[in-house]
Amino acid sequence: MEKLIMGVDGGNSKTDYFLFTDKGTFVDYYRGPTCSHEQFKDGYEGAYRAMKDGVSKLLDKHGLKPANIAAAAFGLAGVDTPNQKANIEKIVSELGFSRFQVVNDSFLGIKAITEKGYGVCSINGTGTSCGAIDRHGNCLLMETACRSAGSAGSSATTPAADTSPGWRSAAPIFRHTGWASRPR
Repeated sequence: MEKLIMGVDGGNSKTDYFLFTDKGTFVDYYRGPTCSHEQFKDGYEGAYRAMKDGVSKLLDKHGLKPANIAAAAFGLAGVDTPNQKANIEKIVSELGFSRFQVVNDSFLGIKAITEKGYGVCSINGTGTSCGAIDRHGNCLLMETACRSAGSAGSSATTPAADTSPGWRSAAPIFRHTGWASRPR
């Protein structure tokens, strides 16, 4: 039996949940509302509810639980500081995932589109951030306090170094939608 990989791209207006085999075969997809703690009055509790709902909507129809997922990548808006990352990692663990990576959503574009896994990605949607990964795997995140009026969003990725192979297994998740091959 093939192992299953989950990828989650969560912005400030919507969240995409993807399920793939470890061979890169698309299994299923669900788009739900934001799961960003920054968008809920009750912060991380709201993020937990939203993620639980999105994960359940994708996995339940296949008779799966998070424990059945071999690995997961969560690229989420609002993962800007070590404290935010720790809080979101706690949520993901409480959902039942055991092998996962949580990063700011700006890093997803880099890992999905670049051949060697390094470059720069700018997210310009409901919120704005810019992430960069160098060829040694060093990451830099620049966040702005500015918020746009809309939620149309866009991103641009520029190839810039080979990093951990764990990210490479998640790349098919983000290539499947087609957004990785063009600015959005």
